[in-house]
Amino acid sequence: TFDRLTRLASALLGTPIAQITFIDESRQCCAAGIGLDLSSMPRDQSFAAYTIAGDEVLVVPDTTADARFRDHPLVTGDASIRFYAGAPLTTPDGFRLGSLCVLDRAPRDSGLTTCQQLLLRDLAALVIDRLTQRLALTAPASHAGVGASTTERHAGIEALEESEQRYSLLFQGNPQPMWVYDLDTFAFLDVNAAAEAMYGYTRDEFLSLTILDIRPTEDA
Repeated sequence: TFDRLTRLASALLGTPIAQITFIDESRQCCAAGIGLDLSSMPRDQSFAAYTIAGDEVLVVPDTTADARFRDHPLVTGDASIRFYAGAPLTTPDGFRLGSLCVLDRAPRDSGLTTCQQLLLRDLAALVIDRLTQRLALTAPASHAGVGASTTERHAGIEALEESEQRYSLLFQGNPQPMWVYDLDTFAFLDVNAAAEAMYGYTRDEFLSLTILDIRPTEDA
């Protein structure tokens, strides 16, 4: 699920890199990502450490022009990160666990539009939805708390259904053609209605194709 959300963030915001990171008192760990092979780093080198300092989306249009980041290893090294935008992953009780971020190797003087920032916040909320659902659905029941545990599980199921509806609005309801495909086989895993309308295939027909069937090899 987290991998799906990073792919969606990358597609919606047009960046080659997207990550879901969690941060503790000493390190940042990457839970899912696309476009950058980075599992962890010290907290004092983390972009997310700045993101979780506030409630709003942190946007850095040009990392080389920002004193906080211009000497960062991801900026000066091979990764060559020039643009960053991150939304804090905030639990319902206000605790910030990390960030959902998108990154680019080219600066973006205009940053993100208000609509794009809202999309990033919505996707970050989906991350928290899935995380809390997982905790609720896997919480062990005690003899003394079977009733409470059952209530929590039902609440988790309801939250999962709400989360699926939110995902459907972001992906299935998006007016831009979008799809998810397997990087090894190029087989389609999912498409939205806009892609069906543009290419003239139904979703079931798409699932029997690969991206090479609709895009030149060099584009794919």
